[in-house]
Amino acid sequence: MNDRLRKLICSGVSLRRSAILLRISRTTVKRKFEYLGLQAKCELREMNLKYAPCDEVQFDDQETFEHTKCKPLSITLAVDSKTRRILGFEVSKMPAKGHLTKIALKKYGKRKDERAAGRKKLFETLKPLVLPTARFKSDENPHFPKDLKAAFPKCVHQTFKGERGARPNSPKD
Repeated sequence: MNDRLRKLICSGVSLRRSAILLRISRTTVKRKFEYLGLQAKCELREMNLKYAPCDEVQFDDQETFEHTKCKPLSITLAVDSKTRRILGFEVSKMPAKGHLTKIALKKYGKRKDERAAGRKKLFETLKPLVLPTARFKSDENPHFPKDLKAAFPKCVHQTFKGERGARPNSPKD
């Protein structure tokens, strides 16, 4: 069942539709989805340990949301600059920003900002995969240098001016 569900999910089939196709409950699909996610993360780690430690890493945060834009998430991703191999990622909760702040507070209460803890956890998992003197590349996020130097004190951190993210249906500049 797990293999069939993995194929459906990797093919872009929704969890609800997967439950219908496999004739199992949505609760079972949700549990199996979480299990498959943990299994995939373990497989990624095992695969990465087979490679020599890399000396150049790119990392950045991406923002998305769960269920509603009032519940934003931050995904921190690190890749080997030369091979584009994913080294690791962390998903962290964060509070809503801008005009959604008041709505989110009223509807869901105060949401803890877990981004710093997520970056710290990611950098800890990168230690066996990355040389201590590696070059890290990122945008100019003011929180990155402190978190990075705590985990990799001998590294070189190179920053680049960030560009505006892509927005669907927006006019080209």
